[in-house]
Amino acid sequence: MNRFVNARHIENAVEFNSSPAGFWSSALQPGKLSVNVSRADGSTWHSEVLELTDDVTLHVDLASMRVRGTVTVGDKPLEAKLTFRDKLGRTATATTDGDGKFSVLLPRSAEQKWDVVVNSEKPPVRKTLRSVPIRIAESGDGTADIKVPAMSITGEFPAAAIPPRPRHF
Repeated sequence: MNRFVNARHIENAVEFNSSPAGFWSSALQPGKLSVNVSRADGSTWHSEVLELTDDVTLHVDLASMRVRGTVTVGDKPLEAKLTFRDKLGRTATATTDGDGKFSVLLPRSAEQKWDVVVNSEKPPVRKTLRSVPIRIAESGDGTADIKVPAMSITGEFPAAAIPPRPRHF
């Protein structure tokens, strides 16, 4: 939780872990606060700015859904780290297996399109895909097939094929 000191300065007011049931309590001074709820892996699931004047109970609904899918480059599965980010700035990470399959827990959202950052070492891929759709089943779980465009440039430029550049003195 951060406190707004002035328009240009924010200070850390308090950090804490919730109970296993998701409850926490803290005595805070009145003022403008930024509340951020994050998972143990550091992914942010809720952010809210509030003006604290009296004792309040803040209810944060962290409804989630399991999303499973595959990542491919062209038609080949890709082993990669994935970072999902929605328009509210909430994030979650997943890692695909050798078959390109992944499973991730995402915050439930009215808008089910996520930006996905794909990072792979072999082949080297660093690509941000915008507005990847999540298909929601009746069960509430989702699926996503993430297709990274196959792009490569190969070729040879023999020295004889390159005309000499004119020299200017």
